Order: sequence, then C-alpha cells, then structure tokens
Amino acid sequence: MKPSATGRRALRARARIRKLLAEQGGSDAAQLGITLDSLRQESVYQWLLAALLFGAPISHTVAARTWLEFARSDALTPQRIIGIGWKGLVDRLARSGYTRYDYKTATKLLEVSERLAARLWRRPQRPACGGARCG
Repeated sequence: MKPSATGRRALRARARIRKLLAEQGGSDAAQLGITLDSLRQESVYQWLLAALLFGAPISHTVAARTWLEFARSDALTPQRIIGIGWKGLVDRLARSGYTRYDYKTATKLLEVSERLAARLWRRPQRPACGGARCG
C-alpha cells in the first residue's frame, strides 16, 4: 500500500530533519547527553532544564557551559535544583557566565522544579486510615 500525500510529506520532512541534524552534529539534546528515546521523567526534565537555559537571550556557548556546570554538580533533577536553592543556582549561573539573567533564571528554574516535584515526582500519598474511605 502506498503512503498518502500527507504520509509522503511527513517522510520527506523527517528525512530533511535527519539530514539537518547530521549536518549540524546532532541535536542539542544529544550533544548534551540527554537521551529522549525512552521519555523517562529524568530525561524529559533534563531536556526542559536545557530548554530553559538555552532559551535566555545569551550565547549558545554560555548556555552549554552552564549545562555542564549543572551536570558536574549533579543538579539535573527537580529535587537537586530545589536542594541547591535560589542562591546556589545564582552562584552556578554566574560562575558559568550567565550574568544579567542569573536572578531571573534562578527564580524560573526553582519555580518550575518546585511545580514538577509537587505534581510529577511526588509519590502518591496514602490517606491516613481511620475513616470509612481507607480500605
């Protein structure tokens, strides 16, 4: 069975994307060591963290250096970002050359990490038994 016109366009688009990625040395995620194939929570969070770092109006080099600083200090999970705290994030961002945007970015990283930790990384809490709803 032949692919539809839409299917052929999608195949051509995928081929162009693969060619572009090969020409550019791969995706930023792959260059940073982020594997999104499995879509594990940790990998998706690392991708989000990289997107936040690379999304600021700073150079690609500074964003990459900042990512490496976070990776070296094992700050690649919401819990670690929260544990480092705002001041620790500002220090890491400034050390990496992320000046002028360090306070704003630290605040954003902390807020996003706190929301994700509360909604996605928290294990479901069991209700305290003692009522009719416990079973």
